[in-house]
Amino acid sequence: MFRTLLSVVAIVSIAGVSLGQPAATKTDKKAPTDAKTVKKAPTKKPAYDPIAERAKFFKIAGKDNELDAKEFAAALAKVTDKGTGFVRKGDKWSALLQYDKNKNSKVDWFEADAFRKKARRSGRTSSRRGGEITDPETIKKFDKDGDGKLNSDERRAAWGERMETRRQEFMKQYDTNGDGKFDEKEREAIRDSFRKRMEDWGRRRTERRYDKDGDGELNAEEKAAMEKGEAERAAERDKRRKEFMDKYDKDGNGELSDEERRAVGEDMRRRWTERRYDKDRDGKLNEEEKAAMEKGEAQRAAERAKRTAEYIKKYDKNGDGKVDDKERPQRRSFFGRRSRRSGNSGGSRDGQ
Repeated sequence: MFRTLLSVVAIVSIAGVSLGQPAATKTDKKAPTDAKTVKKAPTKKPAYDPIAERAKFFKIAGKDNELDAKEFAAALAKVTDKGTGFVRKGDKWSALLQYDKNKNSKVDWFEADAFRKKARRSGRTSSRRGGEITDPETIKKFDKDGDGKLNSDERRAAWGERMETRRQEFMKQYDTNGDGKFDEKEREAIRDSFRKRMEDWGRRRTERRYDKDGDGELNAEEKAAMEKGEAERAAERDKRRKEFMDKYDKDGNGELSDEERRAVGEDMRRRWTERRYDKDRDGKLNEEEKAAMEKGEAQRAAERAKRTAEYIKKYDKNGDGKVDDKERPQRRSFFGRRSRRSGNSGGSRDGQ
């Protein structure tokens, strides 16, 4: 009986394989395998998996099951381009800390989950893929070689079309008389619009700073905290400005002359240079760092001199050893006009 049962199971298994996988015949045609003839479908963004993200979060969270700045920095340091942990390349602790509802300078799982979901809904990716285009319609339109993705030339063409579309929309909005250029009245309208946009952005940013319960509105307590906090910030700004003017305003007239402004620029360049070589970040350069700075800056100066010589050789048409305004190459601005680098980047005053 047992042997009969085994025989039946074996026959059914063999029959199942045969039925589920029909044998190939001589008339079957093989699917094309040439990469040039096969189009790869664009990869879709995977669905958000909170269970998997939760496991990744608790893997890097401390014993208290909350993530602090030190643990976040340690996780971020281990992230690679193909990282699959909870912390992605490009994530910032300051952005994550905005979801810290109880303001304990730590983030629990529910707060981290809200951060990750918000980032996905806003269309941002934690990894900064500069210039990458993922829109299927755009890829389909500009994918000339049919490989399912955009190479550098195809991507450049796609971004060129986008910029041209934005330029036309911008012109349509502000070129009220339709002459294809901006007069002084239209330029003033552009400046007012940008100024108002920046003011609105600054106001919303300030309100978010004091919106402790995250409901998008300020109650009486939060408004009082904002008034006090902004007054303190204004006082701190005034203090820093006074210290700045005391340091650089040598003649004490309350304004910076051209010479004093040059001194400010030289001081800032010096500090930026020293910061570049301050490897241990202690705010000062040791002997090894000073030697590295001397060598590095000498190389940078030589490279600048080389580029300058190549630039002059390329554009100095009259051979006087310098590039004047007529010889200087033109650049196309956002508004479609060509302007010389020494002049107004948006074209001449008359819009030509």
